[in-house]
Amino acid sequence: MEGRRSRTIYLVLDGLLIRYRITRDGQRQVVNIAVPGDIAGAPSCFFEGALYSIRTLTNAVIASVSLDTMSALLETQPHLAAKLFWLCSCDAALCAEHVVVVGRRSARERIAHFFLELLVRLRAVGMADETSFQMPFSQDIICDALGLSLAYVNRELRALAEEGLVLISDRRVIVSDVEALADLADFEQRYLQPTSAAEFFAPRPAALDIPSAGNLGSTRRRSEVSARA
Repeated sequence: MEGRRSRTIYLVLDGLLIRYRITRDGQRQVVNIAVPGDIAGAPSCFFEGALYSIRTLTNAVIASVSLDTMSALLETQPHLAAKLFWLCSCDAALCAEHVVVVGRRSARERIAHFFLELLVRLRAVGMADETSFQMPFSQDIICDALGLSLAYVNRELRALAEEGLVLISDRRVIVSDVEALADLADFEQRYLQPTSAAEFFAPRPAALDIPSAGNLGSTRRRSEVSARA
């Protein structure tokens, strides 16, 4: 909860969550949607009070790790530090892209980008097919994530449906033309496709101790002497 002291990091194992902040006038700003494999609780756990609140959108399974436990683990299993750094970097990339989307794109482009980003992220964790995914939340989440009114979002969704780009039916989002929608939103997937943690932090092979040419010659000569003896 925003403002409360928290010393815990959460790993989302299943389900969807939102990270959000309530402004002084009571409005909600959704910072991001967390999917399985994401972390929550950082960076708030490193501050005196939590910077954001977290709420589940669906039934969820979450693993919690206290900072004390994490600190002890990092001393004995340094690869966890690398993985945590990788997860935080992925989260930072998402937040940076969100700033660009909300700050520099039109309402229609924001909505198109929102759906495409969710499609790619959910597809990566087996929660979407090539062109559609279940949307287990109401449109007010879209409004609060993109800084748009409900009336504006409804109008743009109707326009996207009429243009044959996006259809929402029975809480399922169907992207009818992924390429056209990506062109509309200027959507690029680079920020969602980091180098895998296993590849980036893979242990380097030990250096081979290869004798120099001079040493090879010395070794050969010693072998010849031994043979003649």
